[in-house]
Amino acid sequence: MPMKEKKKIISLGFDFPGDDVEYVDYLNDKSLTDADIIVCTPHLSILNSLLHNNKYAYNTVYKKFKYFKSHWEKEFREVLSLGRTIFIFLDAPYYIEDLNAYSYNFLPFIHIPNIASGSTMTMISRPDYLKEYWFHFKKNSKYTAYFEKNNTPYKTIPLIYANSPNRIVGGIYVESESIIIFLPSLIDNLFYKDTDKTSDWSKEKLKLGNILANCFRNIDDSFQAFSKKTIPPDWISDSEFSLVTLTDIDIKIDDTNKQIEALQKEIESLEKARINEGKLLYLLYETGDHLEESVIEALKILGFDAEKVITEKEEYDVKFSSPEGRFIGEIEGKDNKSINIDKLRQLFDKVEDDQENSIDGEYSIGVLFGNAFRFEKPSERTDYFTEKCMQKVKGKKFVLVPTPYLFSIARYVKEHNDNKFADQCREAFFNSQGKIVSFPPIPNKKSAS
Repeated sequence: MPMKEKKKIISLGFDFPGDDVEYVDYLNDKSLTDADIIVCTPHLSILNSLLHNNKYAYNTVYKKFKYFKSHWEKEFREVLSLGRTIFIFLDAPYYIEDLNAYSYNFLPFIHIPNIASGSTMTMISRPDYLKEYWFHFKKNSKYTAYFEKNNTPYKTIPLIYANSPNRIVGGIYVESESIIIFLPSLIDNLFYKDTDKTSDWSKEKLKLGNILANCFRNIDDSFQAFSKKTIPPDWISDSEFSLVTLTDIDIKIDDTNKQIEALQKEIESLEKARINEGKLLYLLYETGDHLEESVIEALKILGFDAEKVITEKEEYDVKFSSPEGRFIGEIEGKDNKSINIDKLRQLFDKVEDDQENSIDGEYSIGVLFGNAFRFEKPSERTDYFTEKCMQKVKGKKFVLVPTPYLFSIARYVKEHNDNKFADQCREAFFNSQGKIVSFPPIPNKKSAS
């Protein structure tokens, strides 16, 4: 009996160890129709890196985005009609403002999920086809995005949920002739290469990569066993075999698709608005660039002129000013610890450097924004800054600001348009030198909560 041919897997944007799976990045016009199984992770990291590479002009990157977005949409629509199995690692949606692009734009069969992260997950009813995968990879999984139960892709059967059964992080649904399974992300360092060389995977990672590939093949086998169906020959569409009822249905399908395209554009517009409106929430759980964005947004809401500043010699997370004074800010987020003295030292140096280069001689006040213990509920956090930080700023023109404090006042000002309260909050920055900021009480806590 001839040996069963191994099913071909193409991985889009997800780097498998070894050569058992063909890796393809999003800036590649490879066809997906060669694959029996497709694995993908929605991200735009390649485009984002091109935007920050001086070799590429903006128009060049934008044209690449438009071209490859169109390419992958066509490829996936073709693949969906061929009865393939598609696995998606559900990653946190990412928006590149310069391109007006979302990380999920390349996938026409799934909408943008909500952002949340954690590692506590529960499999629902433990379906047989997923048991092997979950046995090997549950401990290596995390979720960074989820669908609300009443807003999953059409006719999704939930498979895995996060803390709440209403937050679906794994599911299965049918699109056209294909089966789509979305799963929580794998932990970041699971398949990192041991060196920069493509071939240098450790034995352990190669073994784990093979296990993952076999899990996907076994899941696909379990579905194909129940869905043997002959692909219609080309001649079946000849006019001599046409059915009037099918023609009528095809016309209705075309009309419906046009309506769907119009609605999809409206949804994309609303999703963009939702992401923009939700940036203040980054103050509660983000770090890095997203936290910086939210701090600048909050300061503008309070009436400051605020922006990130990059010079030939220095990069400032934020410089902001108002009639109350001029400020330089450093912004830091920590997963499970307090903000330490290292970031404060950087702030001291930048304030000193700014003073030396000041034309008017005015001294800027230093502000350290900290999002400590960022995965914990704000009400349960303690010690946003270390004792060394607290002692270091005493008697000096420096202010410590926990970003969840900033969230509460910025949200109130934005929702109530209370300019008088915004004035008081700006004054608090000036009046809180040498300690953690003391913002005025929110006038109407009940309506602001």
